[in-house]
Amino acid sequence: MWNFVKPKNLTFSEYQEQISNQYKDDNAILALFDTSKYENKEGRLANVTFTIKDNYATEEGVTTSGSRLLKNFKPQYNSTVFQKLIDEGAVPLFKANLDELAMGGTGTTSGFGIVPNPIDRTKQVGGSSSGSAFLQAIDAVDFSIGSDTGDSVRKPAAYINRIGFKPSWGLISRYGISEFAASLDTVSYFTNTVEQAALLLEILQGKDEQDLTANEDNTKFSEELNTNKKYKIGYWPNLVSNLKDKTIETDITLLADKLKADGHELLEMKLHDDLFDAMLAVYRIVALTEAISINSNLTGFLFGESGKGKDFNEQSINTRSENFEYEVKKRMLWGAYSAYESDLYKRALDIKEQLIIEVNEVFERMDAILLPSTPIKGNNMDGTSSSESPLDDYLWMFNANGSPSITVPITSTTVINTSVNIATAKGQDLECLRLAKIVEGYNE
Repeated sequence: MWNFVKPKNLTFSEYQEQISNQYKDDNAILALFDTSKYENKEGRLANVTFTIKDNYATEEGVTTSGSRLLKNFKPQYNSTVFQKLIDEGAVPLFKANLDELAMGGTGTTSGFGIVPNPIDRTKQVGGSSSGSAFLQAIDAVDFSIGSDTGDSVRKPAAYINRIGFKPSWGLISRYGISEFAASLDTVSYFTNTVEQAALLLEILQGKDEQDLTANEDNTKFSEELNTNKKYKIGYWPNLVSNLKDKTIETDITLLADKLKADGHELLEMKLHDDLFDAMLAVYRIVALTEAISINSNLTGFLFGESGKGKDFNEQSINTRSENFEYEVKKRMLWGAYSAYESDLYKRALDIKEQLIIEVNEVFERMDAILLPSTPIKGNNMDGTSSSESPLDDYLWMFNANGSPSITVPITSTTVINTSVNIATAKGQDLECLRLAKIVEGYNE
């Protein structure tokens, strides 16, 4: 199942140093773990290597969330995800960079430098899980842990030709994660195969006294992947046909033909145009209003750097002004306005609820939804993009309703490939992984 990317002739420490030195100018790595604490353990992940996004608390070292304000913050505990992985024998190699406070989708807004796309350095790697994506793309680790608020793992996965999986909300404990928006954030990760994604879910899922939203599911995901089921799949042909990158349209059409030939049924689906058009605005209002609340303690008094000032307000203003990057400042202002204008937030919640109802109604008629992961194969590093498609931000609908959602490459080239996203109803993670395995098989 695992390729064990570390060469046998190197120790974990030697391998860490080799990767760190080779890619030191790419800003993907924020810190190295002391591997002597974790190697040669028993478990289902014995000596399997991984990187973890630096918004997960680890007792070793600092946890910065990509912000200079938190550059000296040292948690006194491990996040549940990190603890479960090391308990199963996995060896952490790197703490990975991210867009500051997970507020970004580009890999360009961290307080610790821009992370490029190693497959095509003229393109963005995506975010906010940029460092995790980079390290997975160069095969520095066997798997990479990220977090996903709107598409922060699934979209970068499409840009690096890897699997990006967001399980159902509440299936994995979020204890120890510095979140962007708690109602949307989900533990997510990059792997090289669907089977690996299934095993990680099997290990990470479960109740947690520290997170009462975490639920138990004893499904043996990795053992129950294979199926002869014929799926009813929702398909959005009008959006696919409007993609500016026609290679994506061609590739998805070929995939649809393969699925039909294998006996699966593809059914046309459509959301109301007004609801679809409002999705980005609703996402920003809901997520950023939550972000204002979650990050209200970042004043300099409790964590990290402390600005100068004659009183609490002045010191807080100076701390944030000196340490936050532009993107976070901008989003904080948006969030503050949304929180102040309570009617705006309530209206956004109402539209979010309508979106959830419509998506769930689709899942009552269909087993899964199959759509492009991205409208184009990466935004340019200078910030320009040839896409203005609603598909830029549609993946967050599966954060809104808590559905499992997975990105799977469907072509094999030496550049950025075409990927699709598969989603199923909340709690139907096994079916999501099963269909992803079928789609993955067409590309082998």
